[in-house]
Amino acid sequence: MGVPDESPHGARTPRLELIGITRRYPGVLANDSIDLRIAPGEIRGLLGENGSGKSTLMRCIYGVDPPDAGEILWNGRQVRMGSPRVARALGMAMVFQHFSLIEPLTVIDNVRLYLDGVDGFDRDPVSMAANFLSLAEELELPVDPLARVDDLSPGERQRIEILRCLMLKPELLILDEPTAALTPGEVAQFFKVLRTISGTGCSILFISHKLPEVRVLCDQVTVLRRGKVTGHGNPAAMSEAELTILLVGEETPALPPARTPVGSQVLLDLDGLTGIANARDSLQMQPVSLQIRSGEIVGIAGISGNGQEQLNHLISGEAGARGGRLSISGQDLTRHGPARRYASGLQIVPAERTHQGAIPAMSLADNLLLTNVHRYASRSGTLDRQHLARDSREIIKNFDVRTPHEHANAGTLSGGNLQKFLLGRALLDQPQVLICNHPTWGVDLRAAHAIHRHILEARSQGAAILLITEDLDELYLLADRIGALSAGRISALRPTRELPLHELGLWMTGGGEMNSRDTA
Repeated sequence: MGVPDESPHGARTPRLELIGITRRYPGVLANDSIDLRIAPGEIRGLLGENGSGKSTLMRCIYGVDPPDAGEILWNGRQVRMGSPRVARALGMAMVFQHFSLIEPLTVIDNVRLYLDGVDGFDRDPVSMAANFLSLAEELELPVDPLARVDDLSPGERQRIEILRCLMLKPELLILDEPTAALTPGEVAQFFKVLRTISGTGCSILFISHKLPEVRVLCDQVTVLRRGKVTGHGNPAAMSEAELTILLVGEETPALPPARTPVGSQVLLDLDGLTGIANARDSLQMQPVSLQIRSGEIVGIAGISGNGQEQLNHLISGEAGARGGRLSISGQDLTRHGPARRYASGLQIVPAERTHQGAIPAMSLADNLLLTNVHRYASRSGTLDRQHLARDSREIIKNFDVRTPHEHANAGTLSGGNLQKFLLGRALLDQPQVLICNHPTWGVDLRAAHAIHRHILEARSQGAAILLITEDLDELYLLADRIGALSAGRISALRPTRELPLHELGLWMTGGGEMNSRDTA
């Protein structure tokens, strides 16, 4: 797989051509003289580990951040991408890795804002909602246009991002980790849609860490590492091992094979726990009963939108309890909120990094305070800033977070690096109970292996871990017992070695043994 960028679509004028694109941030050369050509109708994969410069390159193309050097040619003509509005007017659309939705607004209000300034759209909200719903039904990506975004799951939010871009009928569609929150069935349908779109002449830039997806979908692939292009080629002709070597520059580290025995102490005990329903939430969570012991990982599978967020909120205390009981290390904390639960040994790594997990405009050190303020605050209310900075540096070092220093804003980190920092923050005080909600969503292979290794280490130190994820490979790799969520109901839990994949699939769709009481 050589560096020259060859297109399978002939010698036509490229839809998009990048020449020597360079972008610097303080202490980081994010893009180092990148060349790239995409032909009309081509589906181009872009691979690279977190911090390799993929998202920065997309931001340069889409007008979010101007490049420091280099040229961008659009249909053979040099252009200056001054803003996303300019990009959209030219015929580009982009789905960002991190959601760019305004959460308190409805789905259709977000769509209207996105299309503001673009000609050819009926501004009437009823007509626009009807057009949006028609497109959603046509593509089999259902979303209620009148729902509020903050009531939707990550998967549903991803659908909104994708659908509102497709309403533009773009000539270039940029997709940054678009399948991260989609089910396998949704992915297959989505790929059919993308092939149809490319057949009309629309070019597609497809950013993904899922090598099988790139090999199945993409005509060509470009690989980035540490801000430079390491190769271009036909991904279908490359093995996953070859692509992985280009991605990380070395063999992927192996996970520790040893499993520690599960302890006898129940650290998290949910007994018929139910929450106060949100009036705008169509999903009613059924009573949840499960126990997790020290040194145990319990995995929960489920198609997006079946109660994962509600379960997370019930355990964290963000949703008030309506009935049942929640205990941590034997303490009944049912009527207590998040602060008391955190102080009692609970830590959570949320699914949405940049909204629920961190405040992008704050430094990493200040983000450390969000769940650990008790560690640094004196009785008089003053903060020990030196202790805070020292712990932040320790997390950056121990979790290989690629950032210049602890004073860098969280929003400047790549997704995988921010995820590693959030996991390090959660593990700082060796929690009794750790909730990991989609811990490797949208991160690259190296970061995913590092996150898995730290989760396994926390288990070996006696933590009780609840792993909520749609990645079934991840569940079978890490979990001691597995269950599923379907329509707000939680299944029985079964030892991983005793649960065939096809049976778990039945549970995820509401069939089979959907008992509400946990089994050890």
